Amino acid sequence: MVLAFSGDEFLIGREARKVLRAQGYYVSNTNSLVEEITGSKVKDSIFQGSLFGGKAVFLDFDSGFVGQSDTKHRNEVMKVLQAVPDDVLVVIVDSKATVGRKKAFSKLGNHKHLPTPRFDNLHRWVRKELLANHVKFESRVPIVLAELFEQDLGGILGEIEKMSSLDAYVTEELIYSLANQSSPQNTFELIEAIVRGETSRALMICEQLLVQGEEATRIFGVLNWQFEHVAKCVGLFGPGKEITPEMASRELKIQIFAAKKALSIARRLNEDRLLLVLEVLLDGEIGIKSGRDARITLGEVGIRMASIFTEA
Repeated sequence: MVLAFSGDEFLIGREARKVLRAQGYYVSNTNSLVEEITGSKVKDSIFQGSLFGGKAVFLDFDSGFVGQSDTKHRNEVMKVLQAVPDDVLVVIVDSKATVGRKKAFSKLGNHKHLPTPRFDNLHRWVRKELLANHVKFESRVPIVLAELFEQDLGGILGEIEKMSSLDAYVTEELIYSLANQSSPQNTFELIEAIVRGETSRALMICEQLLVQGEEATRIFGVLNWQFEHVAKCVGLFGPGKEITPEMASRELKIQIFAAKKALSIARRLNEDRLLLVLEVLLDGEIGIKSGRDARITLGEVGIRMASIFTEA
Protein backbone atom coordinates (compact mmCIF):
# COMPACT_ATOMS: atom_id res chain seq x y z
CA MET A 1 0.00 0.00 0.00
CA VAL A 2 1.34 3.42 -0.97
CA LEU A 3 0.47 6.59 0.94
CA ALA A 4 1.94 9.84 -0.39
CA PHE A 5 1.83 13.35 1.05
CA SER A 6 2.62 16.64 -0.70
CA GLY A 7 2.42 20.27 0.38
CA ASP A 8 3.78 21.95 3.50
CA GLU A 9 7.00 20.28 4.62
CA PHE A 10 6.16 20.39 8.31
CA LEU A 11 2.57 19.21 7.94
CA ILE A 12 3.35 16.29 5.64
CA GLY A 13 6.22 15.14 7.86
CA ARG A 14 3.96 15.16 10.89
CA GLU A 15 1.14 13.40 9.05
CA ALA A 16 3.53 10.72 7.76
CA ARG A 17 4.78 9.99 11.28
CA LYS A 18 1.20 9.91 12.53
CA VAL A 19 0.20 7.34 9.89
CA LEU A 20 3.20 5.14 10.64
CA ARG A 21 2.57 5.21 14.39
CA ALA A 22 -1.11 4.40 13.87
CA GLN A 23 -0.01 1.24 12.03
CA GLY A 24 2.45 0.32 14.78
CA TYR A 25 5.60 1.38 12.93
CA TYR A 26 8.46 3.28 14.54
CA VAL A 27 12.14 3.92 13.78
CA SER A 28 13.08 0.42 14.92
CA ASN A 29 10.82 -1.38 12.43
CA THR A 30 10.69 1.07 9.53
CA ASN A 31 13.09 1.18 6.58
CA SER A 32 13.76 4.90 6.05
CA LEU A 33 15.35 6.09 2.83
CA VAL A 34 16.11 9.81 2.97
CA GLU A 35 19.33 10.26 0.95
CA GLU A 36 20.43 9.18 -2.53
CA ILE A 37 17.30 7.12 -3.13
CA THR A 38 17.48 4.72 -6.08
CA GLY A 39 15.12 2.19 -7.58
CA SER A 40 17.28 -0.70 -6.40
CA LYS A 41 17.34 0.58 -2.79
CA VAL A 42 13.57 0.92 -2.73
CA LYS A 43 13.14 -2.51 -4.29
CA ASP A 44 15.39 -4.08 -1.66
CA SER A 45 13.47 -2.37 1.15
CA ILE A 46 10.14 -3.56 -0.23
CA PHE A 47 11.44 -7.10 -0.69
CA GLN A 48 12.73 -7.22 2.88
CA GLY A 49 9.33 -6.04 4.04
CA SER A 50 7.43 -8.81 2.27
CA LEU A 51 9.98 -11.39 3.38
CA PHE A 52 9.29 -10.71 7.04
CA GLY A 53 5.52 -10.55 6.63
CA GLY A 54 4.66 -6.88 6.88
CA LYS A 55 7.01 -3.93 6.90
CA ALA A 56 6.96 -0.17 6.48
CA VAL A 57 9.14 1.85 4.15
CA PHE A 58 9.49 5.62 4.50
CA LEU A 59 10.68 7.61 1.46
CA ASP A 60 11.67 11.27 1.67
CA PHE A 61 11.58 12.54 -1.90
CA ASP A 62 12.64 16.03 -0.77
CA SER A 63 16.07 15.00 0.50
CA GLY A 64 16.38 11.79 -1.51
CA PHE A 65 16.37 13.48 -4.90
CA VAL A 66 18.33 16.70 -5.32
CA GLY A 67 18.41 18.50 -8.66
CA GLN A 68 17.74 17.50 -12.23
CA SER A 69 20.40 14.78 -12.12
CA ASP A 70 18.16 12.67 -9.88
CA THR A 71 15.18 12.69 -12.24
CA LYS A 72 16.25 9.30 -13.59
CA HIS A 73 16.38 7.77 -10.11
CA ARG A 74 13.00 9.25 -9.21
CA ASN A 75 11.44 7.75 -12.35
CA GLU A 76 12.97 4.36 -11.48
CA VAL A 77 11.47 4.55 -7.98
CA MET A 78 8.03 5.42 -9.37
CA LYS A 79 8.17 2.26 -11.50
CA VAL A 80 9.21 0.12 -8.52
CA LEU A 81 6.29 1.50 -6.51
CA GLN A 82 3.87 -0.02 -9.02
CA ALA A 83 4.64 -3.45 -7.55
CA VAL A 84 4.33 -2.81 -3.81
CA PRO A 85 2.88 -5.91 -2.04
CA ASP A 86 -0.28 -5.49 0.01
CA ASP A 87 1.54 -6.31 3.26
CA VAL A 88 4.11 -3.54 2.81
CA LEU A 89 3.26 0.05 3.76
CA VAL A 90 5.16 2.68 1.79
CA VAL A 91 4.81 6.24 3.09
CA ILE A 92 6.16 9.05 0.91
CA VAL A 93 6.70 12.75 1.61
CA ASP A 94 7.17 14.97 -1.44
CA SER A 95 6.53 18.61 -0.56
CA LYS A 96 7.24 19.85 -4.09
CA ALA A 97 5.40 17.13 -5.99
CA THR A 98 4.42 18.17 -9.51
CA VAL A 99 0.90 17.74 -10.83
CA GLY A 100 2.12 14.69 -12.69
CA ARG A 101 3.58 13.04 -9.59
CA LYS A 102 0.43 13.80 -7.60
CA LYS A 103 -1.63 11.98 -10.22
CA ALA A 104 0.84 9.10 -10.22
CA PHE A 105 0.68 8.83 -6.41
CA SER A 106 -3.12 8.69 -6.59
CA LYS A 107 -2.92 5.81 -9.07
CA LEU A 108 -0.39 3.96 -6.90
CA GLY A 109 -2.52 4.23 -3.76
CA ASN A 110 -3.57 7.27 -1.76
CA HIS A 111 -2.33 10.82 -2.09
CA LYS A 112 -3.05 13.73 0.24
CA HIS A 113 -2.07 17.34 -0.35
CA LEU A 114 -1.58 19.51 2.76
CA PRO A 115 -0.91 23.15 1.76
CA THR A 116 0.66 25.67 4.11
CA PRO A 117 -2.20 27.53 5.83
CA ARG A 118 -2.09 31.27 5.24
CA PHE A 119 -3.97 34.35 6.47
CA ASP A 120 -7.34 33.38 8.01
CA ASN A 121 -6.62 29.69 7.37
CA LEU A 122 -3.45 30.02 9.44
CA HIS A 123 -5.41 31.62 12.28
CA ARG A 124 -7.90 28.75 12.15
CA TRP A 125 -5.08 26.17 12.09
CA VAL A 126 -3.45 27.75 15.16
CA ARG A 127 -6.78 27.82 16.99
CA LYS A 128 -7.37 24.15 16.16
CA GLU A 129 -3.92 23.19 17.48
CA LEU A 130 -4.47 25.19 20.67
CA LEU A 131 -7.77 23.42 21.30
CA ALA A 132 -6.28 20.02 20.45
CA ASN A 133 -3.62 20.62 23.12
CA HIS A 134 -6.26 21.68 25.66
CA VAL A 135 -4.88 25.22 25.96
CA LYS A 136 -7.12 27.95 27.35
CA PHE A 137 -6.42 31.25 25.62
CA GLU A 138 -7.49 34.81 24.85
CA SER A 139 -9.34 35.32 21.58
CA ARG A 140 -6.41 37.12 19.92
CA VAL A 141 -3.83 34.48 20.77
CA PRO A 142 -4.11 32.57 17.44
CA ILE A 143 -3.65 35.83 15.51
CA VAL A 144 -0.67 36.90 17.62
CA LEU A 145 1.03 33.53 17.23
CA ALA A 146 0.47 33.65 13.47
CA GLU A 147 1.91 37.17 13.25
CA LEU A 148 4.91 36.28 15.38
CA PHE A 149 5.84 33.00 13.69
CA GLU A 150 4.34 33.59 10.22
CA GLN A 151 4.44 30.24 8.29
CA ASP A 152 6.80 28.53 10.75
CA LEU A 153 4.27 25.87 11.77
CA GLY A 154 6.84 23.91 13.74
CA GLY A 155 7.69 27.00 15.75
CA ILE A 156 4.02 27.67 16.45
CA LEU A 157 3.44 24.10 17.59
CA GLY A 158 6.52 24.27 19.81
CA GLU A 159 5.10 27.31 21.59
CA ILE A 160 1.70 25.65 21.93
CA GLU A 161 3.36 22.65 23.55
CA LYS A 162 5.03 25.00 26.04
CA MET A 163 1.65 26.56 26.81
CA SER A 164 0.08 23.15 27.29
CA SER A 165 2.75 22.10 29.77
CA LEU A 166 2.19 25.28 31.81
CA ASP A 167 -1.54 24.57 32.20
CA ALA A 168 -2.18 28.33 32.38
CA TYR A 169 -4.56 30.78 30.74
CA VAL A 170 -2.62 32.13 27.76
CA THR A 171 -2.48 35.86 27.08
CA GLU A 172 -0.56 37.90 24.52
CA GLU A 173 2.00 38.81 27.18
CA LEU A 174 2.61 35.15 27.99
CA ILE A 175 3.20 34.35 24.32
CA TYR A 176 5.95 36.95 24.08
CA SER A 177 7.47 35.78 27.33
CA LEU A 178 7.59 32.16 26.11
CA ALA A 179 9.18 33.30 22.84
CA ASN A 180 11.99 34.90 24.87
CA GLN A 181 11.23 38.38 23.55
CA SER A 182 10.77 41.43 25.72
CA SER A 183 8.62 44.28 24.38
CA PRO A 184 8.25 42.25 21.18
CA GLN A 185 5.72 43.80 18.85
CA ASN A 186 6.90 47.40 18.98
CA THR A 187 10.54 46.42 19.25
CA PHE A 188 10.09 44.15 16.26
CA GLU A 189 8.66 47.16 14.43
CA LEU A 190 11.78 49.12 15.37
CA ILE A 191 14.02 46.36 14.00
CA GLU A 192 11.96 46.23 10.80
CA ALA A 193 12.25 49.99 10.34
CA ILE A 194 16.01 49.82 10.92
CA VAL A 195 16.49 46.98 8.44
CA ARG A 196 14.40 48.79 5.82
CA GLY A 197 16.56 51.89 6.30
CA GLU A 198 13.59 54.01 7.39
CA THR A 199 15.35 56.54 9.62
CA SER A 200 12.29 58.71 10.36
CA ARG A 201 10.14 55.71 11.32
CA ALA A 202 12.93 54.26 13.45
CA LEU A 203 13.16 57.55 15.37
CA MET A 204 9.36 57.70 15.80
CA ILE A 205 9.18 54.14 17.15
CA CYS A 206 12.06 54.80 19.56
CA GLU A 207 10.16 57.76 21.01
CA GLN A 208 6.88 55.80 21.17
CA LEU A 209 8.54 52.97 23.08
CA LEU A 210 9.81 55.37 25.72
CA VAL A 211 6.45 57.17 25.94
CA GLN A 212 4.76 53.80 26.52
CA GLY A 213 7.03 53.26 29.51
CA GLU A 214 9.57 50.88 28.02
CA GLU A 215 12.99 51.09 29.64
CA ALA A 216 15.83 51.97 27.29
CA THR A 217 17.96 49.15 28.71
CA ARG A 218 15.27 46.61 27.80
CA ILE A 219 15.01 47.95 24.26
CA PHE A 220 18.78 47.70 23.89
CA GLY A 221 18.55 44.17 25.27
CA VAL A 222 16.21 43.15 22.45
CA LEU A 223 18.35 44.89 19.81
CA ASN A 224 21.48 43.19 21.15
CA TRP A 225 19.70 39.82 21.18
CA GLN A 226 18.66 40.22 17.54
CA PHE A 227 21.97 41.45 16.19
CA GLU A 228 23.99 38.94 18.20
CA HIS A 229 22.27 36.25 16.17
CA VAL A 230 22.71 38.27 12.98
CA ALA A 231 26.45 38.42 13.69
CA LYS A 232 26.60 34.67 14.20
CA CYS A 233 24.75 34.14 10.91
CA VAL A 234 27.24 36.37 9.08
CA GLY A 235 29.98 34.19 10.60
CA LEU A 236 28.37 31.08 9.09
CA PHE A 237 28.60 32.43 5.54
CA GLY A 238 31.42 31.29 3.29
CA PRO A 239 32.35 31.25 -0.40
CA GLY A 240 29.69 29.27 -2.25
CA LYS A 241 28.12 28.16 1.04
CA GLU A 242 24.35 28.38 1.29
CA ILE A 243 22.97 28.57 4.83
CA THR A 244 19.37 27.46 5.33
CA PRO A 245 17.16 28.54 8.28
CA GLU A 246 17.29 24.94 9.52
CA MET A 247 21.10 24.97 9.56
CA ALA A 248 21.18 28.35 11.31
CA SER A 249 18.62 27.15 13.85
CA ARG A 250 20.81 24.17 14.74
CA GLU A 251 24.07 26.14 14.85
CA LEU A 252 22.68 29.05 16.88
CA LYS A 253 20.41 26.84 19.02
CA ILE A 254 17.41 29.10 18.45
CA GLN A 255 13.95 28.47 17.05
CA ILE A 256 13.59 28.42 13.31
CA PHE A 257 11.46 31.59 13.12
CA ALA A 258 14.26 33.50 14.88
CA ALA A 259 16.87 31.90 12.61
CA LYS A 260 14.92 32.98 9.51
CA LYS A 261 14.78 36.55 10.76
CA ALA A 262 18.46 36.66 11.65
CA LEU A 263 19.43 35.17 8.27
CA SER A 264 17.32 37.64 6.32
CA ILE A 265 19.08 40.54 8.07
CA ALA A 266 22.54 38.95 7.82
CA ARG A 267 22.22 38.60 4.05
CA ARG A 268 22.03 42.41 3.80
CA LEU A 269 25.30 42.92 5.69
CA ASN A 270 28.95 42.28 5.03
CA GLU A 271 31.46 42.13 7.88
CA ASP A 272 32.30 45.86 7.64
CA ARG A 273 28.68 47.00 7.89
CA LEU A 274 28.02 44.48 10.66
CA LEU A 275 30.88 46.00 12.67
CA LEU A 276 29.34 49.45 12.18
CA VAL A 277 25.98 48.20 13.47
CA LEU A 278 27.57 46.60 16.54
CA GLU A 279 29.62 49.75 17.23
CA VAL A 280 26.44 51.87 17.14
CA LEU A 281 24.74 49.51 19.60
CA LEU A 282 27.74 49.54 21.92
CA ASP A 283 27.99 53.36 21.83
CA GLY A 284 24.31 53.67 22.65
CA GLU A 285 24.43 51.18 25.50
CA ILE A 286 27.47 52.90 27.02
CA GLY A 287 25.70 56.27 26.65
CA ILE A 288 22.60 55.02 28.50
CA LYS A 289 24.63 53.47 31.30
CA SER A 290 26.69 56.63 31.69
CA GLY A 291 23.60 58.76 32.22
CA ARG A 292 22.92 60.24 28.78
CA ASP A 293 19.34 61.22 27.96
CA ALA A 294 17.52 58.00 26.99
CA ARG A 295 15.31 59.61 24.33
CA ILE A 296 18.20 61.29 22.55
CA THR A 297 20.50 58.29 22.79
CA LEU A 298 17.95 55.74 21.61
CA GLY A 299 16.82 58.03 18.79
CA GLU A 300 20.40 58.47 17.60
CA VAL A 301 20.93 54.73 17.64
CA GLY A 302 17.79 54.12 15.58
CA ILE A 303 18.79 56.72 12.98
CA ARG A 304 22.43 55.61 12.73
CA MET A 305 21.54 51.91 12.41
CA ALA A 306 18.85 52.60 9.79
CA SER A 307 21.36 54.72 7.85
CA ILE A 308 23.76 51.78 7.67
CA PHE A 309 21.06 49.63 6.11
CA THR A 310 20.11 52.43 3.71
CA GLU A 311 23.63 52.17 2.32
CA ALA A 312 23.60 48.34 2.26
